[in-house]
This record gives sequence, structure tokens and C-alpha cells, in this order.
Amino acid sequence: MYDASLSSRTSQPPFSLLRWFSVLSLLCIGSACVVSSYLLSSFLTQHMLRRDGAVMLEFVQSLADIDSRQSRAAGRKPQASDPSMQELLHHLSSVPEVLRTNIYTPDMTVAWSSDSSLIGKRFTDNSELKHALKGELEVESGITGKSEHPKFEHVFLSNKPVRFVESYLPIRDSQTRQVIAVAEVYRVPSALFETIARGRQMIWLTGGLSALLLYVTLFWAVRRADATIQTQQRRLIESETFAAVGEMGSAVAHGIRNPLASIRSSAELCVDDQAAPHVRDSAADIMMQVDRLERWVRDLLSYSQPEAHCLSKVSLAPVISGVCEQFSREFAKQGIQPIVSPLEKLPAVVGDDAALEQVFSSIVSNALEAMPDGGQLTFSARRAANGDGLEVTVSDTGVGISERQKDKLFTAFATTKPKGLGLGLALARRIVRRFGGDVKIESAVGSGTQVILTFATSS
Repeated sequence: MYDASLSSRTSQPPFSLLRWFSVLSLLCIGSACVVSSYLLSSFLTQHMLRRDGAVMLEFVQSLADIDSRQSRAAGRKPQASDPSMQELLHHLSSVPEVLRTNIYTPDMTVAWSSDSSLIGKRFTDNSELKHALKGELEVESGITGKSEHPKFEHVFLSNKPVRFVESYLPIRDSQTRQVIAVAEVYRVPSALFETIARGRQMIWLTGGLSALLLYVTLFWAVRRADATIQTQQRRLIESETFAAVGEMGSAVAHGIRNPLASIRSSAELCVDDQAAPHVRDSAADIMMQVDRLERWVRDLLSYSQPEAHCLSKVSLAPVISGVCEQFSREFAKQGIQPIVSPLEKLPAVVGDDAALEQVFSSIVSNALEAMPDGGQLTFSARRAANGDGLEVTVSDTGVGISERQKDKLFTAFATTKPKGLGLGLALARRIVRRFGGDVKIESAVGSGTQVILTFATSS
């Protein structure tokens, strides 16, 4: 009976671990890479600018100490308006990298500047200057004409946009260590900017490569894990299928085997020399159909309990010959010519006679249905390509298999045959894999089918 709730559950798209991980991990790793690279780049820039400012402060303070000693020797108190200090800082402003130099008094007035138009002006709203008057080194960077917070003293700093470093250097009295002035220096340290740019490039490049390596490594690991999960899921579904088939097979075997045996026995009584030809033919057909039902029951039981076979050394020549003999009547009826390559000199394989006979019977049965108008069925064997094992190929000249049908060849109960159960190939591959081998199928519509079975050879 059709289960609507089951249909609604199975119609939902399955959760794709690999797809979700590839998207989410890319977003997370990419975001982490961008944020960390940005923070490191900002830290590098600020650290190197402050370090450069600290060096400049030491240089200017050394000049101020010379002026302080000269002022005290002359009996004057050191201050920003001293001509000697202004002369020293005038030499500083002539350095090629320096755009402008300003000297502020403690009341935030420009006592001296390389731009004479600024002398005497007072800037009380300059927060950096206020911090510098408290003894703090202030360093910031910008581009002339593009500053986020333009200042009046930036006007006419340069005729063209140029990146600069603005340093507020607190100058202290060499004896009292009080701030007596603040030197504001605008510089264009090209070498420093080039070093910062190279450092930022290295940070971004290293961050990008590290993120890529981490993403690829995690993607590979999750892909392996996803494949393992899917394999385990398939095995779980297969195990659940085994349980259902086992219960169904036991019920079918119990309810149908005895009636089938009675039907076959009755048909055998009609097959004698005294019976009319049409009676013998009808009885033979009944026996053939009974045998087909018997095989279906046996497939159900074998599929649900494949571990019951005992492993031993098996020669494939008598197994394949026996299978061809069983289907000889069908071969003759459909006009199929079986071709068996010499197999006697090949090594024995690991398996079970009855189980391997069932494997080849399922393959031959499929080949018969694929060649309703006759053809050739070829059995060939050779050593495996790796030299360890035996490879047996069963080829037919039938109608072939479409790409859509290939996806469900080894799925239990998935069949396109009106009279099939869909257990033959699934059971065949399960048996062969338990023996240490495998089964694969190569086919195309109109070009026949090749079933390639790989067996482990006995030592």
C-alpha cells in the first residue's frame, strides 16, 4: 500500500555536507583572513609610524637639549621663542623629506614655522596638540587634500596630493622635564612608506595562501568524511533491506515452495513417451516456469543471508560449463550461441561453487532477456591487470543499457523487467565482493553489454 508520509519524507532534498561546508567554510575562512590581514596591516602601519615618530622625537629632543644648555649658560630660561631653537629647527625644515615644521608654545600658539603665514596663529581645537602638550607622542598619516578631518595648517602643504606623516613631538626642558614646546613636523618618508607597503603585501599574501591551504585541507578531509558517511549510509540501508528481504523471503519460501514442488511433480508425470507432443511441450513450459519461481525464491533467501557460504578453492571452468548446460534449452530456443574460452589452465579462485553458480546464472539470465532475437554470449578470462587475481568477462550482443539504467543496476528491487525482481545483479555483486572481488558493467545502447567480474585467486 502506498505510504504518502514516506513519499513526503523522501521527496525532501538530502542534506549535502560537502556543499554546505564548501560554502560556509569559504565564507568563514575568507572573512577571518580578511579581518586578520586588515588588523595586522593596521597594526604594522601604526607601529612603524610611531617608531619613526619616536626616532624623530629623539632627534628633535637632542637639538632642544643643546639649545637648553645654551640658554641656561646665557642666564635665560629655555623656551620655544629662543632664536637658537628656531635656528636649529630651521635646519630641520630644510631636510628633503620635511614639508613643514611648526613650533608651538604651551598656549597652543605658533611661535615659529617654516611657513611664515602661520606664525602667531593659535589653534585651540587641535586634539593632537593638546595630547602632545601633556607629553604624549602623536603620529598620524594622511594625504594632502584628502584628509578625513582637514586642518587649517594643512592648507598649502603641497601643490599636489601626497601622502605625509604628521608628528607632534613634545620638547622637554632637559632639567625640569616639563614640556616647553611642541614641534609639529610634516614629512614624506618614501622609504618608510615603501617598507610599510611591502609589509602589508606580505601580510595579505601570507593570509591568503594560509586561508587557501586551510580551506583545501579541510575540504579534502570533509570530502573524505562525506564519502565515508555516504558509504555507511548505503550499507545501513542495505542492511535494513536485508532484514526486510529475509522476512519476506522466509514467508515466500514457506508458502510457495511446497505448492511449486507439487506442480513440478505433476508436470513431470506428463513428460513421457506416451504423452502427446503438445502435452509434453506444455508440461516442459510448466516445469521451466516453476524452476524460474524456484530461482526467485532462492535469490530472496540468498540475498538476505549471503554469509552462509563457505569459502574454498573453486575452478571456474566447471561452474561456467554447468551454467551454460542449465540454459542450453533457452539458448537453442532464442538462437543464442554461447562461446566459452578455455578456462581449464586458469588458477582457482576464492569462493563457493553454489554461490558462484548463482552469480553466473543471474548474469546469463539478464543476457537472455537482452537478446530476444538471438546473438552471441561470450565467456573469457585473463589475469587481472595488477597481476593479482582473475578477471572474467561475460559479453553479449544485446540491446545494451542506457546511462539512466546504469545508475540503478546494483540497487535491490530496482528493475526495468516486467518479470524481474531486481535482485540478480545486486546479489551477484554482494557475493563476489564478499569473496574479495568486484563486479562492474560496461554497456551502451545498441552495443551490447560486458559484465566484468574480478576474483581473488587462491594462494
